[in-house]
Amino acid sequence: MPKFNVDFSSKDEFNALFIANEAAEEITIGADGIAYLPWRSAKFVFDSVRPFFDSDVYSHSILKGLITSSGGLTESTLKASQNSLFEYLSEMSKVKDKDGKIDKAAGIEKKRVFIRKLLHIFETCQKVDRVTVPLMKTTEMLLAADYLSEDEIQADLHEVHRLCVAESNKSKNIVKLMAGVGVFSGLLSSTDKELQQKSIKTLLFLLYHNFPKVRKLAAEKLYTGILTMDEYEAIIPGGETAYEEVNDLISETDWALPVKQLTAETKVKMYGYFGLEAKLPAAKK
Repeated sequence: MPKFNVDFSSKDEFNALFIANEAAEEITIGADGIAYLPWRSAKFVFDSVRPFFDSDVYSHSILKGLITSSGGLTESTLKASQNSLFEYLSEMSKVKDKDGKIDKAAGIEKKRVFIRKLLHIFETCQKVDRVTVPLMKTTEMLLAADYLSEDEIQADLHEVHRLCVAESNKSKNIVKLMAGVGVFSGLLSSTDKELQQKSIKTLLFLLYHNFPKVRKLAAEKLYTGILTMDEYEAIIPGGETAYEEVNDLISETDWALPVKQLTAETKVKMYGYFGLEAKLPAAKK
């Protein structure tokens, strides 16, 4: 490998490009005429790279970095990454055709392309927690904010469910499992009935998980998810009576109790309200 001789005579000036007042939000020009870029400002960084979100060459790496940053240690980084993503998705609903009119179909297609990029990141980073955990948290956030609510993209969300199930399967990472709960509960608001049913099955599985924190969060999310549904008949076939009874069962049960006790006392009834058959541990002979 060839060696290069680098002239560091301007090292201080070069470093100045990356050293700025943390409070600075804009490019400043010093007395020496050098432009000082506020790289410590998360907002500046994410705003600067947003034009490349649609790049075939750079978008994968940039979105991966953006999503990973959403699990950052500082509130400013988290807020800046989320805002950048929100603004990017909001722009999709404002796409115009050649006549200057809003082109809904074009906006939907851009959103589907975006979802495919998220799925690609998921597939290529399976079991890499530093990527998949913030990715699931970001997905939950987008679902909760109704950025993925259009009927035309619900079919694409089936793959989101599949990958989240695969990522959570046999995991002992509580943070990851709780992020998964957030995604599955968010998918309950889908207009796709099949996807709703898949999400219910997954949430019920987590409702009887070995970890109390996971059970408690699954119960909370399931309860609020059902309450906010406009139509629940597709997942609760027993009608209004079953709807009220399952809400009572979820809210009145102490999900911190031992999982064996919860399974024995509530599992068959809980699954039954959703028209499902509970799998119980085999009886010891």
